[in-house]
Amino acid sequence: MDIYIIKSRPVKMLTPTGYYRKARTAYTAELEKKNRCYFWGMGTACDNAAREMYAHMTGRKPNITELVTTKEEADQLIEYFKIYANVWAYQATGGTDREASEKELQIKRITDMLRSADQEQLKNLDVFVRAFIQPAH
Repeated sequence: MDIYIIKSRPVKMLTPTGYYRKARTAYTAELEKKNRCYFWGMGTACDNAAREMYAHMTGRKPNITELVTTKEEADQLIEYFKIYANVWAYQATGGTDREASEKELQIKRITDMLRSADQEQLKNLDVFVRAFIQPAH
């Protein structure tokens, strides 16, 4: 009979607090990408507001390690964070979900080409601008 010893690797488990932080960071990044702007301070402010509200509802201290002890509680806290973050993003963008118009995309392409020193791109820009301006007259 042969005996084999298999070394096992320690499995890192994500704590409820770590799970909440990762989900909060991911949602903040998603909002920033969707609105194409950075919400400086939004993550911290909305996190503090959500934790204070959840602490008031549960009767616990608002520090994160004592506030969230299970994944289900973390999921509930994430939902409160999303509410505050959505309101923040809505107010910061002027009350609209921002989508770029075709004209804004064309202007962005023009400015990108102007920043480049590539002569071929500048020739393409000249052709593009002439074609764009001609129909306007």
